[in-house]
Amino acid sequence: MDDDDDGKLNLDEFKRHAYEIYKSYADFENSPALTPTAEEKFAELDIDKDEKVCIKELKPLLSYLHPGELFYAKYFTRHLMREADDNKDGYLTLEEMLNHNSIFYNSLYEDDDEEYDYEDDDDHYHDDL
Repeated sequence: MDDDDDGKLNLDEFKRHAYEIYKSYADFENSPALTPTAEEKFAELDIDKDEKVCIKELKPLLSYLHPGELFYAKYFTRHLMREADDNKDGYLTLEEMLNHNSIFYNSLYEDDDEEYDYEDDDDHYHDDL
């Protein structure tokens, strides 16, 4: 991240490295329209106004730059709520979960291949009746 090895990030380094990571999570947490620009976020973090941010000043972004398990759990919970909470009341009913069962199933079993269509594969279809 620190291309010039001075121990701080200037605006250009911040934009190319830290901001892009932050933005991907912040856009998901909120509406992208609410995510501050790189310049706005940099100015907010640059407490001493030396036009560089040090590690101490980056502390508010650490959970975005190095997310832990709790962060991923919260991140994915927001995703499930956005996808399955049909009436947008902030709660999931059993009916909403059953209506969107593939979202929950896919959250546990991720496959890098495209979704497999067993109906097109004669080897997997057996009509025994």
